[in-house]
Amino acid sequence: MMRLEQQAQGLIENSFYIDTAHAAPRHAPLQGDVQTDVCIVGGGLAGLSAAIELRKRGMQVVLLEGRHIGWGASGRNGGQALAGYASEMEPFERQLGANSAHFAWEMSLDAIRLLRSRIADYAINCDWTPGAMSVAVTPKKARALHAWAEHMRSAYGYPHLQSFDAEQTRGLIASKRYCAAVLDDL
Repeated sequence: MMRLEQQAQGLIENSFYIDTAHAAPRHAPLQGDVQTDVCIVGGGLAGLSAAIELRKRGMQVVLLEGRHIGWGASGRNGGQALAGYASEMEPFERQLGANSAHFAWEMSLDAIRLLRSRIADYAINCDWTPGAMSVAVTPKKARALHAWAEHMRSAYGYPHLQSFDAEQTRGLIASKRYCAAVLDDL
């Protein structure tokens, strides 16, 4: 059991982000008492974003991170910033109603705009590449993919989706496996 734990610890300590990021400055551990308006625990994307927003509002902020900035999930994700959610918007519409679903959609777009703004404001060299492609491997999935794209264009006014048929998709991807694609160029 100890061997497995040691192997897992090696995986936990390392990530592509840590291996490729510029070395961040190390700060001394917190000692003694500190007076602050807000104490944030965790130096991932959410903690850092909260700290930035609170500082912009003039608050004193202390951010505590047990390891190093980006050590947890924030430093281990795929680095993709996509519009929407893991689910398509139709379940949101059924469960929340059209107005709330549209509000949720706009929040996802606001998040991408905020991310782009932060990259520009802080001159973050992160190799930002916009766009994402969804593909289908069967005619049934191709119809569903194109229906989803049409729904997003018509119901949400989202102009960033380009639909491709099988031949066009093969030209883009150079693979016969895919019979349709939708490119989101946001």
